[in-house]
Amino acid sequence: MQTRRQKLNLLKVLCAAQLRSSDYRTAAGALWSFMGPLLTFSVTYFIFVDRFGRNIPYFPLTLLSGIITLSFFTNSVTYIIRFFRSNREIFLNSRAPAGILLASHLFVPLLKFLTEISLCLIISAFLGILSPAGLAGTILLLPCFVLLAAGIGLYLAVLGALAGDTEEIWMVLAHSLIFISPVFYQLPMISPWAGFLISYLNPVTPFMLSLQAFITGQHIPGFETRTVVQAAAYALAAFFIGWKTFKKMEKQVVESL
Repeated sequence: MQTRRQKLNLLKVLCAAQLRSSDYRTAAGALWSFMGPLLTFSVTYFIFVDRFGRNIPYFPLTLLSGIITLSFFTNSVTYIIRFFRSNREIFLNSRAPAGILLASHLFVPLLKFLTEISLCLIISAFLGILSPAGLAGTILLLPCFVLLAAGIGLYLAVLGALAGDTEEIWMVLAHSLIFISPVFYQLPMISPWAGFLISYLNPVTPFMLSLQAFITGQHIPGFETRTVVQAAAYALAAFFIGWKTFKKMEKQVVESL
């Protein structure tokens, strides 16, 4: 039975290993990792600025925060879907706690997300639109967003270990999320039924609306106090279902690797 200190030391070692194998091991690599969100931002900005951007205050910052939010979610879920096979030898030959492995696997995308969202906050502060309440709301919401990504990722990881097409289906869905999330548009700009579906069936939506409102300090249509409650409820439900499914099926999944 490992002590808490031993678990923390193991987590540090695994996180360091993940960092060394990522772009973030060098400053140049860290800068290069921004190219994906920057390219997405540039393309979507020039395509949609005339159609939607004229009616959205601080459209570049709203767009950037939406892209960063969605990028973290899709990257984290993809990382976790590959969780079992990428850690096959560890699962089979060691007794490393699954939670430690999962946390270390999320370390790099989480570090990238925190860096990028901090950039948005710095821009917001420079523009004079960041409020103490917005900063506090962003900080408090981030752990819930991590739980959401981890929960959905765990559920799909279990499914993916037992059904080979899961990752391919997820990748198609992940590329579609930019169109079914309020990244470059606001909910009143689309039909009421589409807005309703995006608000309640897309778990990323309440987080995106909340973060956009907190970071820009502007009124974001569809954002209310209950939006934050909805986001937290989605996160807790997703993580509970994902973790329970993972623990229940862990042995069968490892045996099938």
